[in-house]
Amino acid sequence: MKLLRKFYLGFIVLIGVFLISARVVKAMTPEEIVIHYYRYNNIDQDHNAWVWQDQPNPSAGSQHDFILETDHPNWLVTSVDLTKASYTGARRLGVIIKNKSGWDGVIREPGGDRFITIDANTEIIDNKYHFYFVQGDQAIYNSRPVIKDTIFKTYFNIAKGIVVEATGLGDWILKEDNVEIASGTSTTNQFTINPGGVIDITKRYTVEQTFADGGHAVKQVGLEKLYDTQEFTNAFYYSGTLGPIYTKAKTTFKVWSPTSENIILNLYHQGHPLYDNLGNKLAEADIEDTPYESIPMTKKEKGVWEAEFVGDLHGKYYTYTVINGSASNEIVDPYAYSLGANGLRGMILDFSKTNPTNWQNKRPNTITNWTDYIIYELHVRDFTTHSSWGGPKELAGTFLGLAQSGTTYTKGDVTVTTGLDHIAELGVNAIHILPFFDHGEVDETRLKDEAYMKNHAYNWGYMPRNFNSLEGSYSTNPFDGAVRVNEFKTMVQALHNKGIRLIMDVVYNHTSNAENSNFQYLVPNYYYRLNVDGSWSNGSGTGNETASDRPMFRKFMIDSISFWAKEYNISGFRFDLMALHDIKTMNDIEKALNQIDPTIVVYGEPWPAGETPLPDSQMSNTVNMPKLNVGSFSDASRIGYKDWIKGDRNNPFIAARVRYGLAGAAEIDGAAAETWQQSMHKEPWRIINYVSVHDGHTLRDFLFLNGKRGDDLKDLHKLANSFVLLSQGIPYLHGGVDMMHTKDVPQDVLYEDDNRVTSGLADNSYNLPDRVNQIDYNLKVENIEIFNYYRNLVAIRKLFNTLRMGKATEIKQRMRFLNNSEYNNFKVRIEPTATSPGMTLVFNGTGNFMDYTVDRDTFVYTDNFGMVHPYGVAEIKAGAKRNILPNSVGIFVDKNNLVEFNPEKKEAPNFYEMDWGINQDGTADPDDEIPIPIPIEQDKLVVAVNQVKIREGNTYPVSLTIIDKNYSIDDLVIFVSNEDVATAVLDENEIIITFKGSGKANVLIYDKVVSDDTLLEFIQVECLATPKSSNLGLILGISIPVVLIASGALIAVLLILKKRKQNL
Repeated sequence: MKLLRKFYLGFIVLIGVFLISARVVKAMTPEEIVIHYYRYNNIDQDHNAWVWQDQPNPSAGSQHDFILETDHPNWLVTSVDLTKASYTGARRLGVIIKNKSGWDGVIREPGGDRFITIDANTEIIDNKYHFYFVQGDQAIYNSRPVIKDTIFKTYFNIAKGIVVEATGLGDWILKEDNVEIASGTSTTNQFTINPGGVIDITKRYTVEQTFADGGHAVKQVGLEKLYDTQEFTNAFYYSGTLGPIYTKAKTTFKVWSPTSENIILNLYHQGHPLYDNLGNKLAEADIEDTPYESIPMTKKEKGVWEAEFVGDLHGKYYTYTVINGSASNEIVDPYAYSLGANGLRGMILDFSKTNPTNWQNKRPNTITNWTDYIIYELHVRDFTTHSSWGGPKELAGTFLGLAQSGTTYTKGDVTVTTGLDHIAELGVNAIHILPFFDHGEVDETRLKDEAYMKNHAYNWGYMPRNFNSLEGSYSTNPFDGAVRVNEFKTMVQALHNKGIRLIMDVVYNHTSNAENSNFQYLVPNYYYRLNVDGSWSNGSGTGNETASDRPMFRKFMIDSISFWAKEYNISGFRFDLMALHDIKTMNDIEKALNQIDPTIVVYGEPWPAGETPLPDSQMSNTVNMPKLNVGSFSDASRIGYKDWIKGDRNNPFIAARVRYGLAGAAEIDGAAAETWQQSMHKEPWRIINYVSVHDGHTLRDFLFLNGKRGDDLKDLHKLANSFVLLSQGIPYLHGGVDMMHTKDVPQDVLYEDDNRVTSGLADNSYNLPDRVNQIDYNLKVENIEIFNYYRNLVAIRKLFNTLRMGKATEIKQRMRFLNNSEYNNFKVRIEPTATSPGMTLVFNGTGNFMDYTVDRDTFVYTDNFGMVHPYGVAEIKAGAKRNILPNSVGIFVDKNNLVEFNPEKKEAPNFYEMDWGINQDGTADPDDEIPIPIPIEQDKLVVAVNQVKIREGNTYPVSLTIIDKNYSIDDLVIFVSNEDVATAVLDENEIIITFKGSGKANVLIYDKVVSDDTLLEFIQVECLATPKSSNLGLILGISIPVVLIASGALIAVLLILKKRKQNL
């Protein structure tokens, strides 16, 4: 018994030691980071560090103010409490050191976003982690460095003198292409060298300085003060092709960087160092953190660096290493046309291999004038992430999800279309998708991490990182840059197949980061505007703004836009904060697009988000709209519509703004944008009319927050966009408005002040999760009357060219307002022409029923309940009265033979059943009929499984059952998407799949009787690599001894207990 007690006592002691040890370890883990910052000058406590958790749980940042260190002169210090929720579990933190609070006009330390990693090398003092930063130095130190004097910067002034800003005094040498041309000794920290002779800015000038404290520095003379001179443009403007120029025989790489000392081209097999191109995490031995080949680039004319690789590089990845003095930075090519996961490496592609089946290199033939567009705004994820969408779960929130046809949702006895088919049913002819270029706001390595995706999958995308590549988080495999291209084209084609054009939201006015951007490393401070004090201009409100007025960024914008238009058949471009772009750039972009296809629409936001150095006379803003050949959103009509709708109906200025929108900016009596300016846009093709967009409350929420409820809210909701859809100009609808979409914020969703949540409704949902932004098709079922109203109103706009006049001169000749002295209702008269019927519109906001007497024989298109009908409801004679409900519109069309009047037809037409459209060269192709997609017909036959995983070298039979008696095995044909992975053959009632090599493939079963394009079934297969014998040996080598030791110990204990029992 004593022995048994000893055994239990020993066991308890071991457990106690383990628990005590665990507590000791926990106590020894630092819970605070100390950030030290050395300044040579301006030593104050206004500086601060902006810190955020970057890994493993990205969080919002917070400001940490510096204070003076008492024991170390010139050193400032601040700390970060790792026990706070935003830093819990942090292993890597981002740090920005800046000179004052806020972001406007701040000066940041070089390197911008820098990252500190907590690892074995991190210094620990007094159980705290310590990191060290030095003014003007990009490095982060793990121990306190020895400080020596240095040169902060040196640059040519406008007179070609060389300004040197140093921290101390010493001897200096000026070199031209490494040859000494002048020398001297400084008497002040800042001094100017006047070298004399002819300065050739195409040569490289450096200043070397040796300081009294032993410090030595070499700095290249910067050209930034000369960027805006004609001399710089003449010397360095390059009009040729930049980026990777691919052929099967060779790829040529060209990058513009006139100020760099050296550039190296790096080639990689993988798009991400830690993952293969299927997304499998690599073993440590297989990590590709160094290139398989590095090629020094050669500096050519105009500051262009060039390298050539002979051989086929399709599918490979590349970066550039930019070298300037001691600084070496590996970057992605700004011209990269695709990327690996998280945009770490550019990809070389043969784009001809990325086209999906039935890819049509043209646009739907739906547009003659820009005013023919009916635009519907959405985000890639909005329409396919809610469970009511009904499509494949694995495609939710992706390009392919938005390409799915045939999805529906049923509730009770009501079935509605969803996703793509919902948009097609509505009848709009263009969708504007929020930014889908690479923005880097979603970690693409975590797309299968449900916990991460629940809260972090959604972002509007207005922080661009790589302008020419698609965002990988919208693809099914972001690790292979070709996948996103193919899947995006599949979506474009699916839209085009239904007569829907695609408009791209572009954000060239800023980048997600300036200091760390590829632009900044290539040509420092060229691509961005700076304030007089050297801080980043912040006209974008995001911390930086780009300089479109500089020729090489203007060229980049034109090249980029042209690429998207040509390669992806984009039909339009919406420019974020367009006022930050100069007029010449916007007009040059429109000119380039007009040469590709004159129906490509261009419009933008004619305002900035802050102060900008760009002169007012050059801004693409509302005031300068008459100088622009592009369109813009009309703030005037939007404010007019919304103020009038919410109840301000006795204000002549608001009424004038409503009429401004209805007139499509034409200068008609009674219509005015401002009290001091009748028309800003001048032409209907320039004005975008709207009441709601993504960056604000939805229309439903706006009305709700203004006290509207029940039927009153619904009537006003319909009336608001009746103004939009019946106005001249270009109408613009917010996605989901046709089913009264709301952005209700659930209680479990965390949000910041900038989300502007009011009474639980989000105004700025840019980074809130899917469950705030997604379209819930229950709302379509509940508000089917609203949807049908919108659908019919869209149909009327498309059926009546009266509402789509293309020029202000025609509008002024045909249109007038009949009651300018009244502000609570609007009567609009449009006279007929030989090809366009006359029309009268009556908007009733009086609060009472309104009688309207027609003065000619008339077709009526609104019924007694306020519903719109695309083929009319009644014919009335001249002198007859028609009753119009409060908060509704009456639509009256002169009796004519130009349109179909048929009250028996109730359904709006399917406008996508039309001829195909515009060839890439802009010519019409009316004989090419639209290819209507055939959905998978899963009732014809059934396979036993749809997903198979098996080791390579094995064979797997899949049972096949044919339901349709019209089919036999001979009528079916099999196609395998990747025969390097698997092959498949039909054998009686089975499909025999043979796995050849590791990877993924699809087995597709087609009906060859009807068409080789009729897909009946598919099987997703994955061939797993056979485990290596060495791994098995390792497992056995570890597990067998452990099992033997454990078994031996257990047997020993049992024997002792048995012997003790026998002794008793």
